[in-house]
Amino acid sequence: MSPKIRRSAGSFTPLESWLARAGVKRRDPARDLEAFGNGQPFKMFCMTWTVGQARKRRVGAAEVVVPRGGWLHLTPGAEAVWHSSPARETVIVPPQATLARSDRQLYFRNQAAFTLGTLSGLHDFAIRKVDEELLRLALVTGVPAADGPS
Repeated sequence: MSPKIRRSAGSFTPLESWLARAGVKRRDPARDLEAFGNGQPFKMFCMTWTVGQARKRRVGAAEVVVPRGGWLHLTPGAEAVWHSSPARETVIVPPQATLARSDRQLYFRNQAAFTLGTLSGLHDFAIRKVDEELLRLALVTGVPAADGPS
């Protein structure tokens, strides 16, 4: 029987956010790394512009690609799988990828944008900054980081 999938430290519910601000329960990214190393599967909320079908919105005369929210399921020793929230689309993200910080403009300070290079091409992701090491551990196994220490 596989263990229950846990949410990463940066993917929290409104109740967990309130408890963290009150000092009752804090999510620890270091504990996530240790648990992932011990075989615990995780799911991480992320935004993406390039995985799956593009979502476009018309702004004036131009069409703009809008990020899509979804869950990135990370399991040790298996490929990562991205599930979009509203459309229930599923995309497999191959391991042994390169992960580099992106210069994409984001609206929130606690998020970071990354470009994920795989055999199928480049993909853009935005995740919470506290989940960066977990994402590197899960997707870039055995491949040196493309941008060095962050």
